[in-house]
Amino acid sequence: MIASTGRPIEWLMGVSDALKPLQPGVFAEERFGAVTAKDLLVEPEKPCMLPVGTVSNLTAFGAFVDLGVHQVGLVHFSRLAPAW
Repeated sequence: MIASTGRPIEWLMGVSDALKPLQPGVFAEERFGAVTAKDLLVEPEKPCMLPVGTVSNLTAFGAFVDLGVHQVGLVHFSRLAPAW
């Protein structure tokens, strides 16, 4: 889907109207249908979530964050804000 726009994903995430011209039916296939494709096309329009969690482990490539309810996520070091 992203490749069909001819734009990099970083640009697309900041422009909510970028995916509107795409037709969901074009991307329907055996693994998922047009309804799922439509859901994927409107997802970037929604505001980003800012989940809260507790860092449980630091590594050279990022931080493991305990999000609660037995869920741990990995935040890549490139996405971590400086602490100063």
